Parts: sequence; structure tokens; C-alpha cells
Amino acid sequence: PTSSQLTKQHNVAVHSSAPSVPPQYRERVLPGPLWWITVGALIAMLAIAYGAALGSTAGLWVVIVAAPVAALALWRSSPVIEVRPEGVTAGMAVLPLDAVGSVLALRGQELSDARRGFDPRVPINSFVVIAPWSPRAAVVISNNDDTDPHRTWVIASRCAEDLAERIAHEATNRPDGSRE
Repeated sequence: PTSSQLTKQHNVAVHSSAPSVPPQYRERVLPGPLWWITVGALIAMLAIAYGAALGSTAGLWVVIVAAPVAALALWRSSPVIEVRPEGVTAGMAVLPLDAVGSVLALRGQELSDARRGFDPRVPINSFVVIAPWSPRAAVVISNNDDTDPHRTWVIASRCAEDLAERIAHEATNRPDGSRE
């Protein structure tokens, strides 16, 4: 099955009434402090502009409404990465553990080269989960599923080495003993 087919399967599994197994690893890649400060500054500028044009009450209402909306938008748009018995979840997509090949953590210049297409381990048609505010670290997972058009997954993580280690551990130590 392709990534999109697995996503549909994953949605059904998540919304079913069966008890779910807690993830072995979970990370929400939230924006860093500079993003929060920038959004706050933009809201402040908007509030000052409305306050100057329509009065201080209007400016206060802009802050009261815009601040929680912006915070919620940043929170909800942050990708969630999980390692579960079903597979590696990045956002809404799921890569089954039996399709996991090699796992590699990249940082700094290595990641920059991979994102620009200069790293032969990361093909141009990779499945990529990297938010604009993502850290300068990511995990590269080779996908052994021949029917999936994405032979490689690139997932940003603040703890890339820990995530890579957990994925490799879970993929090699399947409860049913299977491993491709």
C-alpha cells in the first residue's frame, strides 16, 4: 500500500473503539521561541494599528481574539511524530515498521545538503515532513515497500538521534518476530 492508502487505514484505526497502544516515541515539533515572538509582535502591531484607528478597546479586542487564534494555529500546524507498533506516524501518514529499512539521523550541513538534493541517500521524490520552523535535524528512513512511490521518508525532529534509535529498535524487535 502507498502512503496515502496507509493514511486512510491509520485514520480508521485511530478512530475505532479498540484501545490504542501508547506510542513508544512521541514528539510534536513546535515552533521555536523566535516564531512565537514574531507572531506576538505581528499581533501587537495589528492591535496598535486598530487601536490607533478605532480606539484602544478595538486594539485590546484584537489581542484578545488574535493571540489565542494564532497560538492554536501554530500548535495545530505543528507535525506530530510517533513510533507505534503499527509503524512510524508523521503527521497523518504512516510507514509500517515492516517497510522500514535503514534509518539515519542528519544534522546541520548534512540535512541542508539533503534538502537541496545534494545527498544521494535522499532522492528528490522523498516523503518530507519538515515544517518551516523545524529544527536543523531530521531522520531519513528508507522505505522497503516497493508499491510506495516514496522510497525515502525525511522527518524533522528536535531529537533526531533518539527518534532514529527508537525506529531502528522497534523495526528490528517486532513483537511477532517478523522483519524483512
